[in-house]
Amino acid sequence: MGAVFFIFILLSGVRMGVFTFGVISTIYFIKNFREICNLRFVAKAIILGIIAVLMIGSSKYAKDKFFDTLSNFGLGTEKYVSEIGSDYHKMSLRTMLWSSSFELIKSKPILGFGPNGSQKFLEEQYQRNGYSNLEGFNSHNQFLTTTLNHGVVGLFSLLSIFIVLAYHAIKKKNWQQLLCIVVLFLAFNTESILVRQKGVFVFAIILSLNMVEKDSRSLRKKEA
Repeated sequence: MGAVFFIFILLSGVRMGVFTFGVISTIYFIKNFREICNLRFVAKAIILGIIAVLMIGSSKYAKDKFFDTLSNFGLGTEKYVSEIGSDYHKMSLRTMLWSSSFELIKSKPILGFGPNGSQKFLEEQYQRNGYSNLEGFNSHNQFLTTTLNHGVVGLFSLLSIFIVLAYHAIKKKNWQQLLCIVVLFLAFNTESILVRQKGVFVFAIILSLNMVEKDSRSLRKKEA
């Protein structure tokens, strides 16, 4: 099952997805080192690695992202990135989005520009910074987008939700739930998830499951 998830994430070309999968796999490997460290596991890992290399080579989208990422570590792989990929997938794109967002936040840091009210001003900031090709792009970072729309008040509220969720997960020693919260937190750093209906839906589901479990535990204690 893990291999299927890995293949799906790899073909999707989502860098944060691959990074998150690596973090989860590393934690799992450390916790279960004695049970899984054998020749069978090594053979599976080698086969999965070969499949990954073959899939990257066959997917132009994944290949562009993979080699562009390696080029940012100074490995000189930018020559393998296609012309389209060099314009769209490059990590410097988010650098431009984030730097422009930080500059705009300074103009209204407390309450922001209102719900979904920052996009127009953000595009104007792109123009002032000389990024004329970024029209229509949001900040690609939910924490920055929240700060742009609702200021530091909104950012504090959003961070408080994560803190409360993490606190309850740690208190209940529910490490699976904590890991889910961490993954969601990481995703918020590279995408403005809550500007999409499906993103709000996923976030609401995680919040609901956390609160339902909390209420169920409280009810069981009262009955006992």
